[in-house]
Amino acid sequence: MFHACVFVFQPGRIGNTWMGDPARLVMLEAVLNEVREKDLLGLTRSTGTILLDGLVDLTVCLYLLL
Repeated sequence: MFHACVFVFQPGRIGNTWMGDPARLVMLEAVLNEVREKDLLGLTRSTGTILLDGLVDLTVCLYLLL
């Protein structure tokens, strides 16, 4: 009655920590530690570069076939 279905918590999503929900803060801290320790941002960046380079090469090859 006081909420809409769009505001129901979705699994895997970090919830609102405005009111200091300790469980969500601990979960957020754990997620951020994993991202930092495993350099997930750097790995994502390098994987994206490899993928983009491959797509550019593929575009050149396919363009020459036309």
